[in-house]
Amino acid sequence: MHMSLVIDRMMRENNSTAIECIVTLIGGAVSLQGSLMHDQETSGVRMMCPVPNAPPSLSQPGAVQMIEHFLHYEAILLISVPRTVTLETPRIHAA
Repeated sequence: MHMSLVIDRMMRENNSTAIECIVTLIGGAVSLQGSLMHDQETSGVRMMCPVPNAPPSLSQPGAVQMIEHFLHYEAILLISVPRTVTLETPRIHAA
């Protein structure tokens, strides 16, 4: 399945134009965590990721420094979406 179809489905499920997720790139050595969205200008995707250990902005309190990544669909190996799940009964038992 083409990655654009997977992204479309996840956006429909979340009723959103962006998905909070972890993207692993082809080769598996690089993973990005942030907001993923379609990018019409590049016919690919754009991923906005917070800058790790960035100092807080003194001029704009509450502002977050972000890195904007532009990717081709073919560069994406895996999309992982963290979900909160409530179990009705414990399924894992200690030995």
